[in-house]
Amino acid sequence: MAKKQAKKQVNEFDQTLSTSISFYEKNKKAILWGIGGLLAIIIIALLIHQFYITPRNNRANESIFPAEQAFMDGNYDKALNGDGTNMGFLAIVDEFKNTKAGNLACLYAAKCYAATEKYQEAIDMLNKFDGCGDAMISPAATALKGNCYAELGENEKAADLLVKAAKDADNNTISPTCLLVRSTSLSARRTRLWSASTRSRASTSRAACTTRLTSTSRQPNKMIAPFGGVKIVNRK
Repeated sequence: MAKKQAKKQVNEFDQTLSTSISFYEKNKKAILWGIGGLLAIIIIALLIHQFYITPRNNRANESIFPAEQAFMDGNYDKALNGDGTNMGFLAIVDEFKNTKAGNLACLYAAKCYAATEKYQEAIDMLNKFDGCGDAMISPAATALKGNCYAELGENEKAADLLVKAAKDADNNTISPTCLLVRSTSLSARRTRLWSASTRSRASTSRAACTTRLTSTSRQPNKMIAPFGGVKIVNRK
């Protein structure tokens, strides 16, 4: 019984092997072309990475260093626009797209704009930032965008972004700060709404008082008494 089973398995293997060899013989040229094409793609990709992507990343990293130094010194205009010899963050963003340094330059440029109170420009630059996939830089960028919206008075957007930043960070460095700023933004929004409502009610009350006073003054037998009461005057 065991010998028959073993013989059956050998026959099945021989049949499979024969079928595979027959398929290869019939399609040998296509298979070889396919393998050659795949190898060519791999080789080309390695060459591009070795002789284009890696050198470009290195140039981007070298170019961003002087701009980072200017940023650390608080010279935001130089950090953004360069000094004629070294590139600024804006030029790095344009020159080295799709590199880590170029992506990081978007965030630095946004910080420069925010520091000089150009909040809409900072938001535009943050929209180009692709994130870094970590628990510090990406949430910090989201929080910066939220702060910029808060400065522009768009507190609902600011609050949503700050909550997102706190959740994404999930650490004791960023999360409490984001939630605190969110609370401040919402409080500011409530204060503005309350002020607007108060002004509206005050305006309505003044209009109503003016209407009553005008109406009363037209009645010959009445006059306004002290403290807003009406005194009836009997004329003889």
